[in-house]
Amino acid sequence: MFLGTRRVIVARRDELLHEESTDGVEAGLEALERWFTIPPRRSSVRLWLSGALCRVFVQEHVPGTRARDLQRIVEAEAPRRTGLAAHCVVWLEPRRGTQQRTAAAIEAGVLKSIYSWHDRQRPRMKLRGVHPWWSEALAAVHTQEPDCSALVIDDLESLTIFGGERDALNVAVSAAPVNGGPEAQSLRQRALFGLGLDAATVRTVTLLSVDSGAANATEVPFIALRAWVEQR
Repeated sequence: MFLGTRRVIVARRDELLHEESTDGVEAGLEALERWFTIPPRRSSVRLWLSGALCRVFVQEHVPGTRARDLQRIVEAEAPRRTGLAAHCVVWLEPRRGTQQRTAAAIEAGVLKSIYSWHDRQRPRMKLRGVHPWWSEALAAVHTQEPDCSALVIDDLESLTIFGGERDALNVAVSAAPVNGGPEAQSLRQRALFGLGLDAATVRTVTLLSVDSGAANATEVPFIALRAWVEQR
C-alpha cells in the first residue's frame, strides 16, 4: 500500500486493487479503512509513505555521543532539517564507518494515526512494516546501478534527492509539497544546483499514477517497481 497526502494505492504483486485521490493523511487512512472492509480474509501488508510524510536528511556524526542522546538530538533537529511542522519520530541508519548517516523523519502525530488505523483493522490486517517509498526506489536503483551517485525520486507530491556513494551518501534532502509538472521540474533544477549536483548525470525515478503505465524505464508505477528492477 502507498499512503500520501493526496492519494492512496493498494496493490498485490503486479495487480492494482485500488487507487483513490484524497485530501490529507486522515482522509487517506479513512479511504484505506473503507477499502479494508472488502477483503474477505486476513491480509498481510506493507505501508509505503510518500516523501511528503517521511522525509530524509543527513546527520553528521557527533563524537562522544551515546546512541540514546543522539536519538534525542536528531528528533529535536528534525523539524528544522525537514520542514515538518511538529515533533518527529526519526529512524537513524546504523553507522557504516563514515561521519554521516541518513535519517528518516515522520511527524509523531502522523505515525500515531497510522498505528491507530492499524489497530482498527485487526484482525483483518497484519501490518508488516511502515517505510518511505523513496527507500524502496533508492534500493532498486542501487541494485541495478551500484555506481549511481546522484538520484532524484519523484512521487508526485515530493522530491527526494540523494548524492554520494551507495554506502556513504553525503546528500539526502526531501522537498515537499510538489504539485508536479513545471513546478516539480523547476524545484528539481533549483535543488540540484543548490546541492552542487550535475543535472545531466542525475538519475530520476518517478512514481506514476498506476493507471497511466510507464512512459520509459525511469518512470515506475508503484506496483511495477520490483519488476522494473529485474527486467530493466
